Amino acid sequence: MYQIDNPTASSVLEAPSPAGTPGYFTNGNPATGMAPTVVSAEFLNMLMMELVNLVSAAGITPSKSDLTQVAAAVRSLFGQYGLGVTSAVAIASLDDATMGGGDYYANSSTVGTWPFTAGNAILHHRVAGTVGFQILTSAVNDQVWYRRRTGSAWQAWVPLANSVQASGGVGQTRNLAMSVAAASSSATITADEVIVESGLAGTRYCIPNVNLNINLATTGIGGMDTGSAPNSGYVGIYLGYNPTTGAVGLFAQNATSAKVGEVYGGVNRPAGYTATALVSVWPTDSTGKLKAGVQQDRKISCAAVPVLSTASIVSNGTLSLAAAVPLNGRRAFGNMNVSNSNSASQNTSIYVSSDANGTGSVQALYALTSSSGGGIATPFADVIIATPQTLYYTSTATVSGQLFVVSINGYTF
Repeated sequence: MYQIDNPTASSVLEAPSPAGTPGYFTNGNPATGMAPTVVSAEFLNMLMMELVNLVSAAGITPSKSDLTQVAAAVRSLFGQYGLGVTSAVAIASLDDATMGGGDYYANSSTVGTWPFTAGNAILHHRVAGTVGFQILTSAVNDQVWYRRRTGSAWQAWVPLANSVQASGGVGQTRNLAMSVAAASSSATITADEVIVESGLAGTRYCIPNVNLNINLATTGIGGMDTGSAPNSGYVGIYLGYNPTTGAVGLFAQNATSAKVGEVYGGVNRPAGYTATALVSVWPTDSTGKLKAGVQQDRKISCAAVPVLSTASIVSNGTLSLAAAVPLNGRRAFGNMNVSNSNSASQNTSIYVSSDANGTGSVQALYALTSSSGGGIATPFADVIIATPQTLYYTSTATVSGQLFVVSINGYTF
């Protein structure tokens, strides 16, 4: 769009004549003596300047060679004045409280306080005096953030939602799996989805298509939160999510001497990964490597660890699981072995239970009428751990020569 610029054009705009009765163009009618409408310079100047001013109002410099400027100006002004959204001209600053209420386009050139890395986004903006609010939706990862304006100042952004915002509880997973074939510093966790939270009862996100590596020989995201992995202990492995960048990763925390939380509660969380969930609590060997084992969801199975081998007759004795089950363990499974070298008729048995009252007890019984001695092995599954790292047992024998052995093959957490 450009003003007329031929040699006959005037350099000044003539003053408009007084407004007359509004009408319409006509070609005239010779039969009735009606003259055709005269198109005056005043009328043409009015049309020309309306279009020029429209282009200029959009911040576009009029150009004689560009025949798309009026269309571009309309698209731009719809965005600038809250009547629509356009990617042609982005707003200058997110923090500009003088903008008219409406929806705006922002991109990486837009300055101001972003809740995530500056990029393509839609801003819904409303301000009345000293109060107002904004809702910012990322076009990159569908993050949605909200902030309010009070006392002529914008408050901090608060995440409203995510394209994968979900119900459910922190740490819930779908088809989570981890496998370590031989002792190793590293392993991979996969899952169809994992629920993480910014804190218990905090903002919740569902992370899909998880396929992440953990390496205990490093620190930071992808490794330990701090220091080295414990020798002959346990590590809690967290999935972390960075709402600002959309990044996800694993990191581990020493879980040997204290139970770790369902969301990370330490002081060495990798920067930005504010939403977390405990996805594994794995045993380590004497060199700080992950022991061989497999995990499905929250159940972990490893090589059998003996936790009892005794010939003593005991009633309601304690059975320490510290070498086989972390403090986060909630149920244990394994095997009970009862044997007796005595060939006399006998009943030799062991009971394993959740507490000293025999709650949830399971039994291995070796009954013999006449033989040269022998034994029996009985598996047990999902015995509730009421006291951290502790089960209880009672062993009995009607003749001497008995041996009681209990081993733990795995646990849930």
